[in-house]
Amino acid sequence: MDFNSDTIASILKTTSNEIFVNLLNKIGGDKDLVLSPQLISTFDQIFGFTLLKKNGVQKIFKLDSMAKSFSSKKICFVIQPIISETRLVATAITADRQRGDEDTKYWVIFVPQKNFMCDECLESEGIYEFITIMDFPLGLIPLDVDLFSLELPQLYYNTFLVGDLSGVNHICKSLSQLQTLIGRIPRAYTKGKYADIVADYLLQQSANKTEESLSIGNSLFTDLILVDRDEDYVSLLLSQLTYMGVMDEMFGIKNGKVEFGPEVTKSDDKNNAKHNLSVDLIFDDIKDMPFSSVFVSLKEKGQKLKQVYNKSHTMDIKDMKDFVTNQLKGLQNQHKSLVLHISASETIMENKKEVCFAEQLTVERNLIEGIDTKASLEFIEEGIIRQFSDTLSLRLICLYSITQSGISTKDYQNLVKLYVDSYGHKHISVFFNLTKLGIIVENSSPTFNIQQVANPRIASNMRSLLLRPNDSSVRKFRQTIKKLNLIPQIDGQAYDVRNPKDCAYVFGGAYIPLITRIVQLVCDSKNSNEEINRLLNGKFVNLNQRIDATNYAKLMPIKVILLFIIGGITYAEVAAVRFLAKQLGIQIIIATTCITNGSQFLKQLMPSIK
Repeated sequence: MDFNSDTIASILKTTSNEIFVNLLNKIGGDKDLVLSPQLISTFDQIFGFTLLKKNGVQKIFKLDSMAKSFSSKKICFVIQPIISETRLVATAITADRQRGDEDTKYWVIFVPQKNFMCDECLESEGIYEFITIMDFPLGLIPLDVDLFSLELPQLYYNTFLVGDLSGVNHICKSLSQLQTLIGRIPRAYTKGKYADIVADYLLQQSANKTEESLSIGNSLFTDLILVDRDEDYVSLLLSQLTYMGVMDEMFGIKNGKVEFGPEVTKSDDKNNAKHNLSVDLIFDDIKDMPFSSVFVSLKEKGQKLKQVYNKSHTMDIKDMKDFVTNQLKGLQNQHKSLVLHISASETIMENKKEVCFAEQLTVERNLIEGIDTKASLEFIEEGIIRQFSDTLSLRLICLYSITQSGISTKDYQNLVKLYVDSYGHKHISVFFNLTKLGIIVENSSPTFNIQQVANPRIASNMRSLLLRPNDSSVRKFRQTIKKLNLIPQIDGQAYDVRNPKDCAYVFGGAYIPLITRIVQLVCDSKNSNEEINRLLNGKFVNLNQRIDATNYAKLMPIKVILLFIIGGITYAEVAAVRFLAKQLGIQIIIATTCITNGSQFLKQLMPSIK
């Protein structure tokens, strides 16, 4: 099968449509849908109201605490497998039954599948006997031509913190479904324990397939790379410096749409306005640019649009008619988009000035390089006292812990005290969660002040030696950046983010995302599978047992890679992967469990979210 990302998106969308329509047909007749707020934009993108109406859906409601006036005798709730939404469903059903209409029937469809906690919740709320439960295993959703997501933002919390493997099971099933639709993937490289589980599942699946289904000609992807989110927290915590990354941090992007407030739209309407980025030609050109280059690019695009408009003034009637018919509407849309992005950029700039953004970037770079850590710690403490956003302060604390091989007991206790005094004592639990995940480590080993050691390299080595044996997540950072060269070598010159030579431009030249180094290692024909495993401390899995792994490079040169990040990926990392794909001259399709950023990641660990 020839590679075409649009074909993949179309196939996956069609499959999701068929599965959900089949569920609706099982219910039969006229019905009302009650959708989770988190699923509305996803359903709008994949299905649309027209398709739902054709299959008996009369009205669509948003799941909330408000009373509903249903128009049908069949009510279908479509929710995520989380307790808060399950309780809202129970409340709505109980209220509806108290109105005296006992003929109404109820269905609860979990996306992608129910879990034990939701099952227990429904039973404890006393509505289990009145409902029919279904699962909708929604697969990968196309967000861009090269970006697909399962849209499971809760998976990281449930899997990495709680240890619930139901999300990993859904990843396995979605990849199995993908292979059924577009061909078997012959080989896989993994980094992380959950990545290993997925690869082992696919290996077991391939062992049960026919010879024909395993033939090389049937493979669209030549390689699968699976990486766990906890293998690189630094890329998650650093400030994103691409336009799309900054926009996501500032405004939030959901299913290719962003909501701009009146400060951006300059409208008298106080409600946020949704802007569809997927059809925005201006945005498509600048989304992966470093933010510092965006204003220059927008200015150039504005001048080009002006030239086209000026040219139209000298057209004859025939050319003017053609211009109005074929070009004018597109140019007007581009002009509107241009104004919107200029305004959004100005809003972002104003926001960054308020939080000492330049100093923050300096602190982040120094932490990565292991220099001037005392000043960095003072900046973090000052930010907490001045009450920068709670997530910003926490991001820097986490970054400090990972890059400096833990936090001394004295500094740790001081940071926790300052944090809970500034943001509230309810945040004590987030430190427990971060400690459990190995992101924040209290280094209680008896030691002298490492900050007094003049040589940064010696200080870095001493930190690693002083770690407790179980502090693996922070211990491996210095080892990893040294082994894989994750800090760009620029020979004392300033890093040129506008003309980058490597993927570090997405973080202003401070750090190269780990996933891009993994792809580079896999694509380097000089590296054997054994060498890749040694460098990555990962695993190679031969998913096609009909071919000797040693002959892969000769029989199947790398052409199309499916890169799957378990636990979420940032837009900065997406931009870095795209940059690398252009450098290497290959196709890379990115798949993940959700799009995230440092603030969203930390919010799910905070008590106010749970």
